Amino acid sequence: MTHPKVSLFASLLSACLLPFTAGCRSEKATAQEVSLSAEQIETVERVGSEASQTLMKNLGTQLKAALQSGGPEEALHVCQQVAQPLTVQTSEKLSTATVTRTALRVRNQANAPTEADRAVLSEWEALLASGKALPPSKVISTGTNQAVYYKPIITESICLKCHGDPSEFSPALSQTLADLYPNDKAINFATGDLRGAFRVSIELD
Repeated sequence: MTHPKVSLFASLLSACLLPFTAGCRSEKATAQEVSLSAEQIETVERVGSEASQTLMKNLGTQLKAALQSGGPEEALHVCQQVAQPLTVQTSEKLSTATVTRTALRVRNQANAPTEADRAVLSEWEALLASGKALPPSKVISTGTNQAVYYKPIITESICLKCHGDPSEFSPALSQTLADLYPNDKAINFATGDLRGAFRVSIELD
C-alpha cells in the first residue's frame, strides 16, 4: 500500500521517537459512539491537527540538528533528554488541549497506551493488515464537552534507522538503545507499518 511522503521534519522525527506523518486519505475524521456536533468535530480536527504540527515542529528542529551532527546515536540522546519536556511545554501553551504520543510498542514508557488508545491503534493495525487505507484521523468523545483526536503515524524508511531490524543496527546504536531504553519495544518495524499516533485531548465549549 502506498502512503504519502512525509515532510522533512516529520521524517527526521521518525528516526528517533514517534514521528508525525500526513494522513493517508483526505476525508474528514468521524466521531465514534458519541454525540458530537459537526461544529465540535471540526473544532477537534482543527485543534488536534494544529497541536500535532506544533509538537512535530518543536521536536523536529532539534532532531534535525542532532542527526546531522552525530547520526542516530546523537538523535537518541536528544530524544531522551528533550522529547518529554518539549511535549509538556507544547501542551502548556495550548489553552484547551494536551498533546502526547503513544503506540502499541513504545520506546519510552511515558508513551504507553491507555485502553482507549490501544483500541484505536489495534483497529488501525487490522485495517492495514487487510490492505485498507487508514483514515487521516479519528475523533472520540470522552465525556461531556471532551474529545480525543488521534493522528496515525506510518513507518517510513528513515524510521528503520532506529526502529527496524536490530541486527542491522551499528554496535554504537545498539549500545545507546540499551543504555537509554532498556525496555525498548519499538523495533522490528517495516516500512508501511503503523508506528503509533499523536493523541490530543481537547476540552470543548
